[in-house]
Amino acid sequence: MCNKMQAWVREHFPMFRHARDPAYTEDLPLAARWLSRWETTMETTYHYRGMLDDLRPSQVVFDPYTDRRQVVADVVFYTGCNRAMVVFEPYLPDRVLRQFGMVQLVPGPPLVPLRGSKGANSHSYSVVYAYTDGQWENWRDHVMNAEKRVAIQPGVPWESHPDYLPWFLTVSHFRVSPRPVEVPYTESTEEHNAAALAILDSVLGGTRARTSTCPYELR
Repeated sequence: MCNKMQAWVREHFPMFRHARDPAYTEDLPLAARWLSRWETTMETTYHYRGMLDDLRPSQVVFDPYTDRRQVVADVVFYTGCNRAMVVFEPYLPDRVLRQFGMVQLVPGPPLVPLRGSKGANSHSYSVVYAYTDGQWENWRDHVMNAEKRVAIQPGVPWESHPDYLPWFLTVSHFRVSPRPVEVPYTESTEEHNAAALAILDSVLGGTRARTSTCPYELR
């Protein structure tokens, strides 16, 4: 995996975290906190694919950046392209709403590039998007609609709109590795219980009794 992908995976999936860079300090970008590992063998690839396929929602850190911000500013919901010198990249927050602590909705269509070109190798592949400096300077005219920013229920960070998974299955692969029989996804009883107890805790102010005989007993 490339360095960017490794950093993203380690922030969201704790089981993939390896050694933390001892030189990392809190003023550096989060992507710099993990030591890079180059693992390109097919055996390793299959192993990681299997681990990703077997993940449950409760094993994913959907919002790893909470500690680095006090509030979610409106500017993060700007939708369009970002520019860094001569590099332009699409920025579509509606595709990662759970990273902002919000219910994941069916996202809008992706940005259509003006043109793309491929060189002798994948590193020379380039995509050109429409962009003007005025688009960013007037970012308030290009933010995601406020009605779409729905806060998740306490304790259910994987929450999504009922239409999201049916849409997702039409545009992507539900599993990374092909399997002979596709098993429909259902949350386990433990995950249902964990989500329900987290909601109850928030309502009752953390008064759940933890006893050896009945961990779900309520005062």
